[in-house]
Amino acid sequence: MYTHTLSLVVLAGLLNTTSHARPAPAPTAVSVAPASRHAHGRVELTPRMIREVAALHVLFAKYQDLETALENGYQFVGPCVSDPELGGMGDHYSRNADDDFGRGDGTHAVERPQYLVYAPQKNGSRRLAALDYTVPYEKWHGDKAPEFFGIPFTRNDGFGVWMFHIWVFEHNPAGMFANFNPRVRQC
Repeated sequence: MYTHTLSLVVLAGLLNTTSHARPAPAPTAVSVAPASRHAHGRVELTPRMIREVAALHVLFAKYQDLETALENGYQFVGPCVSDPELGGMGDHYSRNADDDFGRGDGTHAVERPQYLVYAPQKNGSRRLAALDYTVPYEKWHGDKAPEFFGIPFTRNDGFGVWMFHIWVFEHNPAGMFANFNPRVRQC
């Protein structure tokens, strides 16, 4: 229940700042990192972005219950991802886990994330935090990185993908589109 309430509060705040969105203050204890680790955190949200993120919240809210995600074909693909300096991502679940760990077919659409990302909790449970989009390098044939909202995906050479996160269900002080979230527990 806490996650749902927090998410609605965050979305309400976003909707109230449609024309007055401003960057959040810079994090105080995060070191500078390469773009592949922590990119496009400070993005001014446009009215279109706010509407699309609100629509994603509605579309994926049922998966706040991990059991519902599992019943609907999502599978754990691991590993839990975190960075001691930047924060966590969490556990990744994909409907296409058996096909190249769910990395994607080269296409990308904001309403079709490759992964649901669940943040680890103190009690051992998982809470839906973000949507993760990936495009494998070998399946992308564009001259530039894929993008959403005019924001390019970032490189993840470890997994050989372009990646993009949207922190729909967990506030991210590093930015709604940052790869890591300092509020997410380390794995």
